Amino acid sequence: MTLASLDAVPERLQLGQSVYIRECATCHIAPSPAVLPTQTWASLLVTPQHYGAQIEVMRSPTIDLVWDYVQFASRSIMENETAPERIRDSRFFRALHPRVEVERVDLASCAGCHPNAWDYDYRTLSPEWLDAP
Repeated sequence: MTLASLDAVPERLQLGQSVYIRECATCHIAPSPAVLPTQTWASLLVTPQHYGAQIEVMRSPTIDLVWDYVQFASRSIMENETAPERIRDSRFFRALHPRVEVERVDLASCAGCHPNAWDYDYRTLSPEWLDAP
């Protein structure tokens, strides 16, 4: 599978990436795991209370595939850092989006700058962001 959104994903993790996209994009745009730390993902994947909605938590082996992919595609927080619950509070998101006003960030707003976000393509940008640093 070739996706425009991320760096190359090892073949052994590509099924996990596909399952991640399928599971998350059923209800909302599937964000790149890089925008949140691994510790946040660890909580999100096992918590049935999902931002005000009740969801069915994935079971093995599905969750194991997704977890392996998310661990690969995300980074850990520092030892004394608190894991953010929301993308807008993530320093990883801010590092990847230095010119974005974080107060207005939510999954629905991703498509405003990434018109192909529903297809998990975060490299394609809307015209006003093409030359952004």
